[in-house]
Amino acid sequence: ILQMLESSKEMIRDCAIRSLNKIMDVLPNIEDDNDLGLFILRRVWIAKHDVATEIQDQADYLWTKSCFEIPIALSEEILRDIIHDENCIQKAAAGSLVTILREDQSRVIPVLDKLLETYTEKLSLVPAVLDQFNREIVPAIDMWSPRGVAITISQISQFFDLETVERIIQFMVSTGLRDREEIVHKEMLAASLEIVDLHGKQCVTTLLPVFEDFL
Repeated sequence: ILQMLESSKEMIRDCAIRSLNKIMDVLPNIEDDNDLGLFILRRVWIAKHDVATEIQDQADYLWTKSCFEIPIALSEEILRDIIHDENCIQKAAAGSLVTILREDQSRVIPVLDKLLETYTEKLSLVPAVLDQFNREIVPAIDMWSPRGVAITISQISQFFDLETVERIIQFMVSTGLRDREEIVHKEMLAASLEIVDLHGKQCVTTLLPVFEDFL
């Protein structure tokens, strides 16, 4: 059932959250089984921010009925879903992080650091396979799409201070806007524009030289 909550199909996720509502009373909590209990919390919390309203409502009901609370470790756990294979889960995870950071903005920089670290770590391609004559048999493979990182940066940018704005724009100009995937490039551009829209007036003198170098 928990894996069904990660499906790309809304109908399957809806069925999963309704089923979970029926059996939640017999499932372990964090005190009983820390790993499983935290995983259940993570899946329900992300479902509360699903792209489908009905799933949100079901997850809200389950969260309230179960008297769940947000553990300190949840934000770090949610970062795993930022790079989920399904875009709908990426978006829900990003939205769920916003809610956590709104209540505890001390987590903004650690979350951003982890996002940038994840992006950098996963930039490498799986090397091409060569034959004995050094000819390429299988081309290099890109194993993931960092689209979720861009989506999340855009959503949490409302919490950035001016120093963080300068730092993230430097990253966008030097790396993010140069991503090899067109869809990721577009998401990075959208995130950059959102940051400028939110913070541009306060740090225009700082950002102008950065963009001039890019152009």
